[in-house]
Amino acid sequence: MINGWLALHTPNTEHDTIFLFPVNIGSNDLADGTTESSFKTSYASVLNKILAVYPRAIFFLTYPARRGFNTEGAAMKTWIQAIISDFAISDPDHVFAGDDELVWFENGDDFATYSDDGIHQNAAGQIEGEAQKEVIIKAYLTSLGH
Repeated sequence: MINGWLALHTPNTEHDTIFLFPVNIGSNDLADGTTESSFKTSYASVLNKILAVYPRAIFFLTYPARRGFNTEGAAMKTWIQAIISDFAISDPDHVFAGDDELVWFENGDDFATYSDDGIHQNAAGQIEGEAQKEVIIKAYLTSLGH
């Protein structure tokens, strides 16, 4: 799927253009029993494919959550943190931590506020999710002096 999307887009290669990508993948993997190795390899592959087309891309990786899978979500958070650490060594300044759904999406009420099914964000969840991402991206831009 990502290959098809990338093939349809012509990147803007101007030297001063930075593309910010909030990335929220993995919540289905929580329930599918995906292995750590498979998840990390696939996730890094997606990021590298996008970087090949958009070399100035900046990613903010969401830590996913889903009702009934808090233990798996906590484990997946460590996997995503490892991906961020690996990129910090091999390709610094491209991959950063994003919002933590286990905190804001779960909201201390087993996802009742921001989800109707414990998996997908409802309208309030969409608004809150965007607000969470905005805070993180603004902090990043501020750190650059923007």
